[in-house]
Amino acid sequence: MTGPQDADLALLLDEARIARLVSRYASMVDWLDWPGMATLFTPDARFDFGPMFQGGLDGYIPFASALEEGYDRRLHLFGMPRIDVRGDRARAECPSWIHARTKGAEVHADAVFAGRYVFDARRTDAGWKLSRLAYYLGVLDVTHPPAADEAPTNT
Repeated sequence: MTGPQDADLALLLDEARIARLVSRYASMVDWLDWPGMATLFTPDARFDFGPMFQGGLDGYIPFASALEEGYDRRLHLFGMPRIDVRGDRARAECPSWIHARTKGAEVHADAVFAGRYVFDARRTDAGWKLSRLAYYLGVLDVTHPPAADEAPTNT
């Protein structure tokens, strides 16, 4: 027997699966897991980082790895995504706060990026996959703090 509760449960499961993709994306960027990241996306996924990068998955992974591996530390924090599922397609929008640290004799800086990620997803034979990612930067703040925070708990 099926009813409205079954539809609600199916929607919640779809939302949870999409939220898991979004959270895995943030973690994989932080840990530089480029092979794992590629599994989150459809082969024809599109990426929009404004003038920095626009293109497909084959170009995004090199772009993201060059950008992120330039930092000694990185932390991507996402707010709770607002997920709208419409059949076999969905959109997840989430605010983000990113902290990136560079260090060294020439460069030592903290960059804080506040923005918004928008992901499109679609149901495939392999389950939900991300099919589009757009990032909208709202605030960028760069500071040059003292380099004396290299304790084991911070690195």
